[in-house]
Amino acid sequence: MRIGRQVSHPNVCRLYDLIEIDGHYCLSMEYVDGEDLSSLLARIGRLPPDKIVDIARELCAGLAAAHDKNVIHRDLKPANVMIDGKGRIRIADFGIAALADSIERTDIAGTPAYMAPEILHGHPASVASDIYALGLVLFELATGQRLYNGRSLTEIKQQHHSTDPSRSTSSLREIPDALARVIRHCLKADPDQRPPSARAVMAALPGGDAALAQSRSYLLDRAIIALLLLALGYFLIERLVLAPAQDRIAAVPDKAKSIAVLAFADLSPDQKSGYFADGIAEEILNALAKVDALKVAGRSSSFYFKGKNESIQKIGRLLGVAHVLEGSVRKQGDRVRITAQLVEVESGFRVWSEDYDGELSDVFELQEQIARSITDALRVVLDGDQQRRLVPQVTEYPEAYARYLQATAIFNRRDSRRFLRGIEQLQKAVAIDPAYARAHARLASMYAIASEYTSINLDEALSRAREHAEIAIALDPTMAEPHAAMARVHGAQRNYVEEVAAFERALKLEPNDVTANFWFGSTQFTIGYVERGNAAIDRALAREPMLPMALLWRGMSYSEAGDQDNAEKLLQRAEDVGLALVGTGWSEVAEARSDIPEATRQLAAGTEMLFTAFPAGTADAFARACYGDTVAREQVIKLLDAYLASDPAFVDGIVPYALARLGETRRALAITESKRATHPMYLALLWGPYGKATRALPEFPTFVRRIGFAAVWDKYGAPDFCQKAGNGDWRCQ
Repeated sequence: MRIGRQVSHPNVCRLYDLIEIDGHYCLSMEYVDGEDLSSLLARIGRLPPDKIVDIARELCAGLAAAHDKNVIHRDLKPANVMIDGKGRIRIADFGIAALADSIERTDIAGTPAYMAPEILHGHPASVASDIYALGLVLFELATGQRLYNGRSLTEIKQQHHSTDPSRSTSSLREIPDALARVIRHCLKADPDQRPPSARAVMAALPGGDAALAQSRSYLLDRAIIALLLLALGYFLIERLVLAPAQDRIAAVPDKAKSIAVLAFADLSPDQKSGYFADGIAEEILNALAKVDALKVAGRSSSFYFKGKNESIQKIGRLLGVAHVLEGSVRKQGDRVRITAQLVEVESGFRVWSEDYDGELSDVFELQEQIARSITDALRVVLDGDQQRRLVPQVTEYPEAYARYLQATAIFNRRDSRRFLRGIEQLQKAVAIDPAYARAHARLASMYAIASEYTSINLDEALSRAREHAEIAIALDPTMAEPHAAMARVHGAQRNYVEEVAAFERALKLEPNDVTANFWFGSTQFTIGYVERGNAAIDRALAREPMLPMALLWRGMSYSEAGDQDNAEKLLQRAEDVGLALVGTGWSEVAEARSDIPEATRQLAAGTEMLFTAFPAGTADAFARACYGDTVAREQVIKLLDAYLASDPAFVDGIVPYALARLGETRRALAITESKRATHPMYLALLWGPYGKATRALPEFPTFVRRIGFAAVWDKYGAPDFCQKAGNGDWRCQ
């Protein structure tokens, strides 16, 4: 099993772990959505020659990757070759694979019908026997039938004695001679007469020279030779001309120092530790993200591929990284096993892989070992405290850590149905370990935005957020998160000067913190600094290309600036990651393109989850009202009037937004001035096209002074649409 895990290649199905279930052992491997060649043959019979050649090339590439690692598959057959949903060939089931030099003479393993004759006579498996099995697979693809179909090992041996497929022409007469010659060559009885390698088979296939020239493995061989020669020349020059070699560090291209950490697979027996597996991967990601010399794709971007059967090459291309870390976690009781492997995107080759076993109390040490292995493999130079430790020991209590991870999973998904459950988990975590700074910080963050996702009292939530942020800062002044949470508290209380200052402290501590940059960017939008908001969100997206809400905010900003093409690109990514609110952005694009029916449909879909305090169908009526349906407008206005008549302590953020969109600009302004909202979507609307009429109202200068905008503008400069008048008021266009 461990041997099979050494092979990482686009044409190989990745092997993860050995699992014990009810006393039985089984292998866990990458799920490939498709069908195997055996099923394909049963369904359609023999394949056309061009398809056989295509399959043969990919089989050769996968086998070559295994043989490069000295790994013999030993059970290559149609049932162990998958065609995934994108038509790519994947060699599966390396469960009985072995290193070539470790196979005993009498160690016969595999499926008799696909064994080479020397194995049937007790000789050890080898590259040549894998080549023979390859020939049998290609023969079956060409004829639709097995060459050896005996019901027992004895019958198959007899068929070997009576059949010489390398001399037969009748069974392969319906395929081109060039392909038939390759198959017959692979099926030579004498191993020494077969092609010496899978690459040799690839080269002999029709068009094989061109295919081989494009083979990553082939190119890598030559690249290695070139690099070795280059390194030798550099070594000689350095030794003879330049400073002593020990005073230098081996150079690695900056592009190579980049990585995405994918969500780890949960291989726990009960399959209920997905949050723990995600948390392990996220801790490693966070530790690596703090290494200045290393580019690390953000969490939302890397974890976006969880459960998707995307190739390492595609993931690397989309995220702009040279390496991918993937792995699995098996948690059982107090024991944990972490399996990790680092894969080079360009070649698909495994840089290293390892198993890490320990108790739950060892989990931070295991994460530290993995992070160290990555920086060592990528030759990243660590500075200062990083030379001593990358992954901090944040708590000594495994239960507190487990509860933190469960809450973090809820926080990351903005799971409104379980948001209060996440807060409860963090409360228990800090009760177990009152000195757990990171848990206090995450609790502060969840309380800071709780009113957007739950019915919790706004002032109570903000008070709790402040309390836990202050505790976290006292315990660990180096963290950005509690300062960012404190900034959200200040913003919700309309202390915008303090809000900006708190964000500045957070970003000074961790300039690349994605959440701090996104929250800061969205805050800049709400207080009128559109271009500054764009810049901050662009910084967040540079680190986290698939951050859902950042994609929505930036996409809408592009649309409002008239750039619908870029808006569509970002909104499509937001839709791809499943953001329910994305319809609000799509509606603006559709409206700009004069597609009012689509704008109506998208606005209804995008605001449905925002009208939770209203009867079902309100979002649909609101969308129709926004685009000219007077009956729907009257219906929505009545619903808004009824809501406001109840005199809520804090107004739902959708209410002033809806009033403004429906032309009730003065009411929206007055309500916002008199009552704080549970979320700031109306304030953001003020600085877009829909807010232009509101900005022109004569009472707007008084409004911006009373809610605190004027104070922050006086300190940090004029916003995008305003300038200071001679009387000291701010006038906006």
